[in-house]
Amino acid sequence: MNVETEAVILKTQKYKEYDEIITVFTKKFGKVNMFARSSKRIKSPLLSGTQLFGYVDMEIDLRESGTKLFNSKIKKSYYKFSEDLSKYYFASYICELIEKTQQENQTDTRLFSMIIEVFEHIEKGKCNLKLLRLIFELQLLKSLGITPNLSNCNICNSTDTDILKYIDIYQGSIVCENCVKNNKLNVYRLDKNLIRFIKYVYNNDIDKSLNVKIADILLEQLDKFIQVYMCSHFGNLNINSYLIVKEEEKINDNIRKN
Repeated sequence: MNVETEAVILKTQKYKEYDEIITVFTKKFGKVNMFARSSKRIKSPLLSGTQLFGYVDMEIDLRESGTKLFNSKIKKSYYKFSEDLSKYYFASYICELIEKTQQENQTDTRLFSMIIEVFEHIEKGKCNLKLLRLIFELQLLKSLGITPNLSNCNICNSTDTDILKYIDIYQGSIVCENCVKNNKLNVYRLDKNLIRFIKYVYNNDIDKSLNVKIADILLEQLDKFIQVYMCSHFGNLNINSYLIVKEEEKINDNIRKN
């Protein structure tokens, strides 16, 4: 079945001398692995349309036995990512995170649009990339259907924000400090201002969330929480680019402070 769709190139893997196996996130079909014949030949019409990070229009043969790429025309290449290591590693992390958390052939047009939006912010480079990463990760949890419930205590239903300080990692729900004292729970404590920020992210788009001023110490706390939360739901994803991104963020933080 030949179909057309927009897509973002997440991963490329050499297969034989000139062929490739590429992983893309498509607008119509979600994550798809496909075979690209002769895409590495210099004169191949697929060469420019199979580059990492590329935003493309694709024509594919979508079958259960294996998907093949017929045509791929570049809409935007984001080639400037390769000129800045921070941008390159960040974009690589986004692609690797999507590739390892998404099931094949599950459509998510909202997530597709978010990937393009994040790439646009990375390219412009006018925002705090660490904040952008954390906002995207929170929104990804929402797309995956594992957003923590932050409205009321999972045990007593209290809505008192002064005592709602803990997240039950496995239940994915907020718990008040009274219930934590009375029950043996695997909980993670968060600053109430950080909980307020997470709620804001889930109720607003990326642009609005990027305008929020939040202390670096809270961003670091949020980073640790997201990693623990994702690990509890997916296990160790072994995302190699995460540690590199963290190092780049430290360098950029030191430059900004000095």
